[in-house]
Amino acid sequence: MAVDKPDGLDLIERLVTPAEMAQIMGVDEAHVLSWIEIGELEVRRGKDGEPWVPIREHHEIDRAAGFKAGLTFFSGPRNRQLLAEARAERRGRERDSHFAAASTTGVDIDALTSALALRLAAVAPPEVRIATTERGMVDVLDVNGGGAGVDVLLTVAGYESDSRSPADRVVDAGWRLLDTAQEKIAEVTTDPWPQQGSGELPEPHAQLSQDSATVRLFYGPADNPTLELAALPIRDVLSP
Repeated sequence: MAVDKPDGLDLIERLVTPAEMAQIMGVDEAHVLSWIEIGELEVRRGKDGEPWVPIREHHEIDRAAGFKAGLTFFSGPRNRQLLAEARAERRGRERDSHFAAASTTGVDIDALTSALALRLAAVAPPEVRIATTERGMVDVLDVNGGGAGVDVLLTVAGYESDSRSPADRVVDAGWRLLDTAQEKIAEVTTDPWPQQGSGELPEPHAQLSQDSATVRLFYGPADNPTLELAALPIRDVLSP
């Protein structure tokens, strides 16, 4: 499949192995090999019949540093749906591995995602829909289906050498939900949600109770919240 040359760019063709092509595409090498086999992917054959996949790169000339790589172009499979499905499959496996790693955090990701989504849905304005379209995600969607997502999984178990307690992880996820939801809902309603009219956005807060039994989720001052969600019992979202 030919790739149109963008105006003003000099494209240099380079041949890469199927493994390198898989890395560029963000898919598994097995997919690239299968596309080559069924003729979905443009290839050049080496002297021993080995497949090489052509890519096209734009290189800029920097007088101080020499050649500097810029954009990379590739044709991909002729059936674009194959690429989308392969990427979705790989993302699904990566997501599953993240869930496996999250089992050590002491937090039940599914229970926490559901609890946060239900509490936000109870207070969201009617022009906004709260959904969990992907495991471990809470989506804040407008009427056209666009929106913002809160990745509860990565908020709870987002980096290595994480010494947070399970309760602290739940608090962090709660605050992230309030912050992201406020930004999207304010965009949809054109109000400083959860306020109406004009003014500054009320500050989101997620606070652990003194007895560490619940998380308080609210906007605005602690003694007079602009909006408060139902309290979240910690025991309900911990791993069994």
